[in-house]
Amino acid sequence: MAEVLFRAELERAGLADRFETASCGVAAMDGETASVNAVRAVAECGADLSSHRARRINQAMLDRTLLLVGLTHGHIEAVEELFEELPPQVCVINVPDPFGATLDGYRGARDAIRSAFPQIIEFLKQVPEV
Repeated sequence: MAEVLFRAELERAGLADRFETASCGVAAMDGETASVNAVRAVAECGADLSSHRARRINQAMLDRTLLLVGLTHGHIEAVEELFEELPPQVCVINVPDPFGATLDGYRGARDAIRSAFPQIIEFLKQVPEV
């Protein structure tokens, strides 16, 4: 959910040509589709998650990452256990993982994720263009 929603936010902020977004997980099964409730919750915001496929985090992804955003402290701790070096900037937005939740649970997670976007956008606006 976060990737597709944030990509739209980058577009609105005029930053889409400067930054890539990528979603990955510490327990994700590569190729797994998004849950029906995740697709529905995102569609309510006008975004399409139907083609999303899960990816497990790897070192190559981290090497290209400017800002690592974890939904929970546990996610960041898991990344720290798996990899020696993290990106230069790490933040946690404290959104309980809605895995297996009802549509309302996914809506709550979606809204909590979106509430973190203004701060992330402000951070990205400060990054010098190269």
